[in-house]
Amino acid sequence: MVGFRELLIILAVSAVVLAIWLTSERGRRIARRLGLRGLGRDAAPSEDHAFLLRKCGGDRQKLDALLDEARQRNPEMSEAEAYRRAIRRVVREDGSS
Repeated sequence: MVGFRELLIILAVSAVVLAIWLTSERGRRIARRLGLRGLGRDAAPSEDHAFLLRKCGGDRQKLDALLDEARQRNPEMSEAEAYRRAIRRVVREDGSS
């Protein structure tokens, strides 16, 4: 039978493994498919996500394409910075049309 201490250790190790896995490219892709966005200090604010999604007409694929394009120029960019650059692009395009 598993005691409280062993259960606590199993939960802690599982949380650490999940956190490390979510930092991998594959983990981030799966998290995005599940509707989870970045976590931590580099995560984009929900307001940025909502604004960009609204500007994309609710089309998540278009939103992902804008973010991917921003990340292609600088793969080390945080999620928050990718959102900021995508928002700047959308606002710039809205102003020029």
